[in-house]
Amino acid sequence: MASQARKRQPRWRRPPAPPQTVIQVRGRGARHVSQALRAQAHAEAVLKPPALFRYRYQLIPFAWGAAVVLAALILHVTHLTAAAAVAAILGGAALVLLTRHLSAFARAAGLAMAAGTALAVPLIAAFGPRPWLPLLGLGWAVLAACYARHYRNRPQAAPAEPNRDEEVWERLAAKRRWSGTLGDPERIPGGRRYPIRLDGVETHIGEVMAHPLSIAAAWHKPITEAYAEPAPDGIASRGYLTLLSRGTLEHGREWTGAGVTEDGFAVIGRYADGQDARIRLFAPMDGTRHGIVAGTSGSGKSELLSLMVHIMLSSGYILPVILDPQEGQSLPDWNGRVPYAAGVSECMEMLTLIHEGMLSRSRRLSRMTWDDEGHTRRMNFFDHALTGWPVVAVIADEHPMLLTSPGHGREAIRLTGEIGKLGRKTGVAIWPAAQVPSLSELGDQVVRAMLVGGNVVCLRTGEKVSQGMLGLPSDPSELPRFFGSGEYTYGLGYVLGPDNRQAIARTDIPSREARRRTYPLPELEPAFADILGRFGTALPLMPVSPSLAPVPVDDSPAPGGQTAADAILAVLTCEMDRGALLKAVERQAQDWGRKPWVMRGVTGPLSKLVDDGRVVKVREGVYGPARASLHLISGQVSQSQQNAGNTAAGGTA
Repeated sequence: MASQARKRQPRWRRPPAPPQTVIQVRGRGARHVSQALRAQAHAEAVLKPPALFRYRYQLIPFAWGAAVVLAALILHVTHLTAAAAVAAILGGAALVLLTRHLSAFARAAGLAMAAGTALAVPLIAAFGPRPWLPLLGLGWAVLAACYARHYRNRPQAAPAEPNRDEEVWERLAAKRRWSGTLGDPERIPGGRRYPIRLDGVETHIGEVMAHPLSIAAAWHKPITEAYAEPAPDGIASRGYLTLLSRGTLEHGREWTGAGVTEDGFAVIGRYADGQDARIRLFAPMDGTRHGIVAGTSGSGKSELLSLMVHIMLSSGYILPVILDPQEGQSLPDWNGRVPYAAGVSECMEMLTLIHEGMLSRSRRLSRMTWDDEGHTRRMNFFDHALTGWPVVAVIADEHPMLLTSPGHGREAIRLTGEIGKLGRKTGVAIWPAAQVPSLSELGDQVVRAMLVGGNVVCLRTGEKVSQGMLGLPSDPSELPRFFGSGEYTYGLGYVLGPDNRQAIARTDIPSREARRRTYPLPELEPAFADILGRFGTALPLMPVSPSLAPVPVDDSPAPGGQTAADAILAVLTCEMDRGALLKAVERQAQDWGRKPWVMRGVTGPLSKLVDDGRVVKVREGVYGPARASLHLISGQVSQSQQNAGNTAAGGTA
């Protein structure tokens, strides 16, 4: 059949004969096997012709131009000028005749080459090689390039294969006993998406999403490239199957620098299909929204909290307050730039002040009114645009350390619970981070219920129980530790926010320029600022409110000669918590008959005494007297007792 097809073509259009392949097969049936092998080799050679034959159309203008130049130079050397004009006319006519049956482009190209031939042959034959000859060659090269581009090799599209996705889905549904079908595919960046239509009686979308590994394995992909998710409208019998051709989440995306929108939305990452993953920090004329961040150690919780601080400060009306029970090591870049509490004792002190400020703001809001289209109404909600007060967002990294601490756990649970209950109407939000959102870690079921009711960001976990605790249909412990490229899956997880999507997402990363940026802090109202001003550690970068300006340390001697340092040394007779120490110093000042010092007026001298070695910092938030100080205090007490005894003896005498 191949030889017959070859004979039908004109000899000048036939491709070169394929080389004969020498195949020798010995043994029984060798003749038939040899013929089959030779036929296969012949077919392969026909399918892959030589390169010169494959590019025969592209080489026509180059070959014709070379022939024209060569013929014109021969005519110039032989001084046949008249013959050059005849050759040009004949050559152009030949081109027109040879291309008359071809396409419109080929006919136009033939006319252009004929005109070039009629111009070039007489000029070169008459004048020979001259400096203007490259200009003619350049024009011809442009024509040849256009011709070659038009007749370039276009790989034939492979025949359309039947939709294998529906076949794979039918097999998977039969295996899992799902009752549902796939709809028409939709092209998305990097892949395709199918609507899932379930019957709703035998199968709902939660049953499909409960098997992410089965879905990914059916298409031989990781779960970041083949996954199911519910429909955004919340219909339980509908969903989407997303199939991606490449790992879109393997490379982290830098934060764009956008803050919080006027409606309270913020972008913290992107889903595998490229859509933004959002959270909601507040709603206008309603209040704030709480949230919880969960994930195993090294999954990216601290980096996400740092990104949220960047987003909040970029908005200009959200003040982040960081609680870091891990002694300031979780988010050290923000220490000294925003209100920051390090260690369990400082975190308890800050949490207490925020709780007090929240109640103070609630009392003031209850007395405020607003105009509702001509009707005066009381403020039973919080809105930063109406009040002019910023949102206070408490970001608590490793919050279970505070909730389960022996001395402060019960009080921390109470304060966290009340902030979760009352914070929405007062513009106070709380965002704790925990490795496992269990009752043993969060301390109370009410606290977890309020946090899960808001925004939930669950990164990769090390156990399966977090799925049910956070209300996730998919198990976050099944997320891979590494991408296909070997990169660690840092920031990979699920974002349950206002988008109502339960698909895999990856959080953004602040750029180097964003990390070095200095943000102005929003201005607190004076009452709240005064309350935070009582924090034991100075609140840097908050000069926007006069009430938060650094309070000068009043360590001047009272009329009796007593100073704050003397009061500390007088009451510090054993190891004392800083809170108990401050209360004891306040009572000592009252006993001396002087006005008590402000908190900073005590913590400053306390730090100086620690630096001088007269007071020992036993551990974070706990202080004790040094030996010299103890002897000094004992000597002062003994001298006081001796003076009192002498006075009593003199009086008796």
